[in-house]
Amino acid sequence: STPGLLSVSCHDAIGLDRAFAAGADYAWLSPVHTPGSKAKDARRPLGIREALALAAGRPVLLLGGMSLP
Repeated sequence: STPGLLSVSCHDAIGLDRAFAAGADYAWLSPVHTPGSKAKDARRPLGIREALALAAGRPVLLLGGMSLP
């Protein structure tokens, strides 16, 4: 059988490093912006520049507070 892909949800550099060290194929990183759907989410938004720097060329999908116009 074909193995599946392993993804991990992360919120900071430590989480990303751990995810890829553990064999993740890709990771989700959030929140990039303040999520409008989670009014009580107290995490500091990373911002696009910090999120891209944390991804550092790795397969990382960005989430949080992003929407289409």
